[in-house]
Amino acid sequence: MLSSLVISRLLKNINLHSGVELDEYDFWRSVGNLRGILEGILEQDSDRRLWKGMKMMSNIIVDVAQVITSFAMVASVIYLGIQIRQNRIIMKLHFGYKLNERLYRRYFESSHNENFAKLLSRNWREEEFEDHDYWRMTLWIQTCLVDIFDSYDQFKNKVVDESHLSIRMHLIKSGIMETKMGMPTWTFWKQGRDKEFVEWFEMKVFGRVLDQEGGTSDEFDELNMVKK
Repeated sequence: MLSSLVISRLLKNINLHSGVELDEYDFWRSVGNLRGILEGILEQDSDRRLWKGMKMMSNIIVDVAQVITSFAMVASVIYLGIQIRQNRIIMKLHFGYKLNERLYRRYFESSHNENFAKLLSRNWREEEFEDHDYWRMTLWIQTCLVDIFDSYDQFKNKVVDESHLSIRMHLIKSGIMETKMGMPTWTFWKQGRDKEFVEWFEMKVFGRVLDQEGGTSDEFDELNMVKK
């Protein structure tokens, strides 16, 4: 507390310079008012700082939420990509299994058909056969070609691996297309394929693009394969 002597001197100086008569009671009241004003200013400043801190905290929370959302979106895209890749692999395995099963069943059934197995064992390029045997040859070649068509289309669409197509092309390139019914069968079936496949097939099997157009050959007419 201020001493009475100090207060008296302050009041004397205030009265002398301001021309206002103040007693000790007025002095302490003024000091109390000033203290209240100062406390109010300090309280307001504290509120401002508190509000500013809360606002900064909310901004930080919003930024963190945005970062988390961005990471979640990236993770979702990555997960979706993994799922698509896995589905593609499963689909390729499924189609590959179907193609292999079809090829296996054909060979399995052929091996259990004694008469047809004997026909396959003969020299198709040099021996003479009955008309019904030529029919069976033609149907066998057609089956091989249709299988290649299917495998080629699925490979081009990236549904199966190239190995499935290579296996079938290895069989067709073994000389079966150079037999009496090989070329006529290809000439007949090439009509239903596009130019890209026809050129690809002929280069793989015959080593060149053939000049012969697709259509019905004399061999088909002789065996009455095409109804007129």
